Amino acid sequence: MLTETELRVILTALGIVASILSIIKTWLDIKGLRSKNRKAQNRKKPRRRKRK
Repeated sequence: MLTETELRVILTALGIVASILSIIKTWLDIKGLRSKNRKAQNRKKPRRRKRK
């Protein structure tokens, strides 16, 4: 059986890992939103008409 100190260390380590993963997820979400915004801006640009 694990002692109280070992359990605290394990839970602290798990908390740190969870925090790091949430930061990475947030960063990826922001990155995805930025790329979507760029694509949307490219779609909004008026296209040049072809000369006849």
